[in-house]
Amino acid sequence: MKKNVIVIGLAMALSVVFGMLFQDNTSADDMKELYEIVDTSQALFPQEVVQVNDKPVEVTKLYREELLIGIVYDEHRLQEMFDEVYEKEYKDEFPETKLGFVDDLIQVKELSYNTYEDRDNDILDYIHNEELFAIEVNEIKFSNGYTLFVKDLADFNAARESFVKNFISEKAYDAIRKNEKLPELVDYGSREIGLNVLVEGSGDKENIQISKGLASREEIKMDETEVLTYLSYGPEPKIETYTVQEYD
Repeated sequence: MKKNVIVIGLAMALSVVFGMLFQDNTSADDMKELYEIVDTSQALFPQEVVQVNDKPVEVTKLYREELLIGIVYDEHRLQEMFDEVYEKEYKDEFPETKLGFVDDLIQVKELSYNTYEDRDNDILDYIHNEELFAIEVNEIKFSNGYTLFVKDLADFNAARESFVKNFISEKAYDAIRKNEKLPELVDYGSREIGLNVLVEGSGDKENIQISKGLASREEIKMDETEVLTYLSYGPEPKIETYTVQEYD
């Protein structure tokens, strides 16, 4: 009877050990399958989990708006791509700056126990073919909520001066810039006494903040004329043309 108890005890112990082993294997497989479904099944470039690690590692996911493009295998290749594309395609037109991603391409870093298959070539080719690059240039934020990107601040300053002179004489403009007092009226008429640019609807004075920001090539105003058009008509002007007819 005692021997039977010992045998039963050993059998129970072995069953527990085998149960734990099978449970661990099943758990790892289930976890791997779960991560595959959650992370990459709906991605533009689906990636299999090639390894489940004992400790979490940082991974970089790239999203275009809400679509997961893929998970970067070697993050250093992103910077190598930026450097190469800048040298070949942007350096001559935009010297002494750098590239980044456009606004709707988002990098998300998170910890994961998984190592994913390498699809960096597919991901980088997609970014390049879709031209999802942004250039670091001068970013001008207006207090009315609008944002303007310009290649050269000198173009912005010249365009702003031309725009303001639509509403005030050059003599008065120069005096205001130099903080000089404008002459008093000596007869009936009008007198320019100052200049304020107000935010529409609020009455507050308009102000700007200038910094560096990332913008696509299409968003950047390249010269004074483009900046002046923006200041005069807004970001999306509707331009109508008319061909003059005889006797008009």
